[in-house]
Amino acid sequence: MLDASLKEQVRSIFSGLKADYTFDMEVAPQHESRGELVELASCSDRIACRERPGEGLRFSLLRNGEPTGISFRAVPTGHEFSSLLLAVLNADGQGKNFPDRSVCDRVRALNGPIHLTTYVSLTCTNCPDVVQALNAMATLNPGVEHETVDGAINQAEVAALNVQGVPSVFADGELLHVGRGDFGELLAKLEARYGIDAAGIEAVERRFDVVVLDGVFVQIGLSANSDLFDDLLERNRAGEIVIDDYCRTGIPGVYAAGDVSTVPYKQIVVPMGEGAKHALSAFDDRVRGVIG
Repeated sequence: MLDASLKEQVRSIFSGLKADYTFDMEVAPQHESRGELVELASCSDRIACRERPGEGLRFSLLRNGEPTGISFRAVPTGHEFSSLLLAVLNADGQGKNFPDRSVCDRVRALNGPIHLTTYVSLTCTNCPDVVQALNAMATLNPGVEHETVDGAINQAEVAALNVQGVPSVFADGELLHVGRGDFGELLAKLEARYGIDAAGIEAVERRFDVVVLDGVFVQIGLSANSDLFDDLLERNRAGEIVIDDYCRTGIPGVYAAGDVSTVPYKQIVVPMGEGAKHALSAFDDRVRGVIG
């Protein structure tokens, strides 16, 4: 069951949904996880559950009554809980894990139909990236369907397919991918197997100005953000906190490091080193009894 804190977070995540969604379930009447899915749906007025008798638990995600191409066998918990939430947000156009436009166009150009099944363990840390990438592809291309299967409760099927590790992705019954994988890698394998409709990929012309330089110096910010310490620490005319060679300020136990201080040459690598220096100074001061 979902605890009160998690349910409140889910309500916040789903508060902006624009479409209506249905968890279309085929479920055994006494299945222990049925209540979890119903409880999740109750976190939004935009989500409902529809039930039909079945073996075990399988559900599809519908958007305004139409299939999204995304389905699950078992309730995604553990690391896969976010995969279900993200599937809903992606279908609603609010997801954050879509790649850039050119990659999305490649997904849309895949020749379908493509039926994908990913076998996972709900404790697998590599599985969510693969599941979420393939769910996103199903959202982008109506010819792609993707089902996520919990191997732990479908062991006979896992044994019959000789699944040796998770995640294992099967494309129309044939093994496509095993283990960690990113969006681009999975897409390349699907393109190689199914081909693409090149007419569906829009050519993007990019023009660039080329400037020849002897060097580039990156500057972040123009003024020290130190107003908070105006009456506490000594600052110079530029607002930088005055420090010694060891990042110490005028107050024992108070240190300043990086661009906010008077250290010269404010390049990216300088504050990184200053941060280490200030930590060592604090350690040294504590050993010598300067600070408690």
